[in-house]
Amino acid sequence: MKLRPFLLLLQVPFVALLLTSGVLLNHALSANTHADQYTQQAQQELEALETMLKLILDMETGLRGYVITGNQDFLEPYTSARAQLPRTLDDLETVAQASGSAERLEHTQNMRRLMTTWQSQVAEREIAARQRSKDEAEAIVASGEGRRLIDAVRAEKMSYERLARSALTARRAEAAAQWQQLQRALLLVGLTLLLVAASAAWWGAGWLARQFGAVALAAQRLAQGEWVTVPAVQLSEQRALARAFNSMGAQLSEAQEQARARTAELEVQGTLLRQLGQLSDLLLAARSLDEGGEIVARALPELLPGSSGTLFVYAASRNLLQPLAHWGGEAAQQARSPHDCWALRRGEALWPGERTLVPPCLGTGAQAAYTCLPLTAHGEALGLLQMTLPGEADAHSRRIVGSLSRQLSLSLDALRLQGELRQQSIRDALTGLYNRRYYEDHLAASVARALSSGEPLSLLALDVDHFKRFNDTFGHDAGDAVLVRVGAALREAAQRTGEAACRPGGEEFALLLPGVDAAEALRRADALRAEVASWTLKHAGLSLGRVTISVGVASLEQGGTPASLARQADEALYAAKRAGRNRVLAWSGELPAPAPGSEPAQPSSPA
Repeated sequence: MKLRPFLLLLQVPFVALLLTSGVLLNHALSANTHADQYTQQAQQELEALETMLKLILDMETGLRGYVITGNQDFLEPYTSARAQLPRTLDDLETVAQASGSAERLEHTQNMRRLMTTWQSQVAEREIAARQRSKDEAEAIVASGEGRRLIDAVRAEKMSYERLARSALTARRAEAAAQWQQLQRALLLVGLTLLLVAASAAWWGAGWLARQFGAVALAAQRLAQGEWVTVPAVQLSEQRALARAFNSMGAQLSEAQEQARARTAELEVQGTLLRQLGQLSDLLLAARSLDEGGEIVARALPELLPGSSGTLFVYAASRNLLQPLAHWGGEAAQQARSPHDCWALRRGEALWPGERTLVPPCLGTGAQAAYTCLPLTAHGEALGLLQMTLPGEADAHSRRIVGSLSRQLSLSLDALRLQGELRQQSIRDALTGLYNRRYYEDHLAASVARALSSGEPLSLLALDVDHFKRFNDTFGHDAGDAVLVRVGAALREAAQRTGEAACRPGGEEFALLLPGVDAAEALRRADALRAEVASWTLKHAGLSLGRVTISVGVASLEQGGTPASLARQADEALYAAKRAGRNRVLAWSGELPAPAPGSEPAQPSSPA
């Protein structure tokens, strides 16, 4: 065999392996493209769901405004949303059909059916009834049928959204698995390529050993790990072989260096992913934003060694950025305006090399090599991550910081939603006071602490006198106004740590006073009673007359329980009612006695 055909034959395995690598890479890129397309489709589904829910809320709000006021202008959002809703449901049904999910299609059809039922059995009836009588329309509202149907639509929407997000997560996991398979396949191909190259070189050297002694000797030394070059010889074929051999050695050395560098990079990325996973787990276990901020302040020095910075979050007013966490350097202590940050204005990260044309932001003073990354989730700005990185922000650093900012955004959004849901679950919607659920839990915890520490604990149970008269005379809106005003006074009275102003229900209120003995509780209760009695309330231009409250006071006895303390306060309250109202009575075990200075009750009908 001639030398040239022999060398060409040796290249066949290399070409085959390269073609295999190309096929694998093309397959992975195709799968990744399909995953991206599915992600866009899922995003369209979620946007359609949010649009549908907004239209439903617009219809419900417009209808409620019309029932309350009778003003036809309130029906404009209802009419507009009703016209858009079928198109939105059609779009959502089309996307659900395209996804191939029978369950999502069924949820879409259920939402259409429920909204059709709501329009025919609730909305149209309320509109027709309001044209005849407000009371008739309010009776339909009070039946709760509309609320039940809207809640059912929300439940269907949440089920659909869970299915869509679950499918999206599964598709992303599948794409990630395919990418990992590609990495393993490419690694296997690379190892095979190296093995084939070594085998071919070894076998070729053995075959050519009889004709090319110099090449054989060089091959032996190379196999022993010694870097050598084949000396130039007279034959052109030998010279060509020598050049090819020397080139192969150089490429092999470069490939090994690249493999070592890639391995080191993969180790760094693996460590980062593990650290991000740990941070995510800790943030998911946090109970508040402040606790999450403390976790971030401890984690970021580990994730970004040598860096410093501050994590800002939006205040509830949305007009200030408040520092939540800080690491390295001097901490930022003051809230700042989001309008001063160029990254928030642009809605994208701003790196040191991109600041040549913009002035410093957030009171940083002179031009500095700091990075600003807006934190957003579901289209809403949550805060800002401002940091200074050691060295230049290369592509690797940007990937790390980008992954970190996305993780922080999702975690902050989850903590914010968790806090909002918790407040909604423990607050009374009308007065903003704690509701019965929180009242009972806090009472039990306070009694346990008081019995353990030996500190006093008092409970005020109060009731608005003749509250039914306000509702019957001035309407429920006036009654609600009275409750709101009493709730505000009660909230102002609960200023110490651990004190809780609650509205267990109706016109009944409670004030829990840890660390307050019976005498102090009586004094504070009578001060509250006197303040309420001094009011002159008006509602809708009408004077509501004098508002008074009756208060029952009880203090925890040795061996008492939450139930016994609440019962004693209630008995004292009922005794104050029977004694003529507008007074404070303390539970004494026999007959409650009026507190010093309480005003005598004014004769009136019972509440």
